[in-house]
Amino acid sequence: MTPPTTVLALEFRGVRETADFGFLTAGARRTGVTRVDPLQDHVSGRLALTDQAQRLVDTLTAPPRLVLGYCASAGLAARIAHLAGAALILVDPDPVSADYVRQEADILCRALGVVPGGAAIPPTYGELAGFESLLLTSRDAQADVYGGDAEAYEMVDDLLGRYRAWLRFLDASAHRAPVTIEGAVTIVCGKPLPPLTGLLTNPESAHVHHVGSKGGTLDLPEVRTLLSDMVSARPAHQGPINEGLTDAE
Repeated sequence: MTPPTTVLALEFRGVRETADFGFLTAGARRTGVTRVDPLQDHVSGRLALTDQAQRLVDTLTAPPRLVLGYCASAGLAARIAHLAGAALILVDPDPVSADYVRQEADILCRALGVVPGGAAIPPTYGELAGFESLLLTSRDAQADVYGGDAEAYEMVDDLLGRYRAWLRFLDASAHRAPVTIEGAVTIVCGKPLPPLTGLLTNPESAHVHHVGSKGGTLDLPEVRTLLSDMVSARPAHQGPINEGLTDAE
């Protein structure tokens, strides 16, 4: 019988190189951890963050006791923890804004060659639908790079689908409201921490800790050890992660 999910970890796949929580499931003893790619729900169309959070909670066999989020998944992670009454750990949380969405669209469009290397998206493409249509103008040129056959188009369509899902998720995350978390909230950051008022109604209650900033935060041994302990060694623990981390000033 499959054990119920006790920890839900949100991570992105297929959009540039991003960190993930794979180390949490790297041992046979690590059970009860479900890793979810939030972009999958946005492949067929944009989904409001509140609806996505409820959908994810409904798919689990039991509400998670702990939700993990990284960078841009912070808003969704907070919403799920709010619905489930769970504890929340955010690693380098990034409260997504409309400017953030445009910046990511700029990056993708430059990578696909649909705007000049040093240029930004024209002002006429001012919202999600415009960004998506601009991405799609690269379809034929990208397919030609890989041979222009049916297989090439299939590969390019999959890539563009992931990019569009990324922008849809970011756009949904930018239209969120802060939530109240009943469980403990722990913030682990290896870079400057932005204001949390856009994520949490009571950000002052969060336990904020700083770690070394060399490399990705989730790649740091001390962070991996602490998160692994939280998941597998102390299943009933609901307090913040403190050991081995430096308190914020």
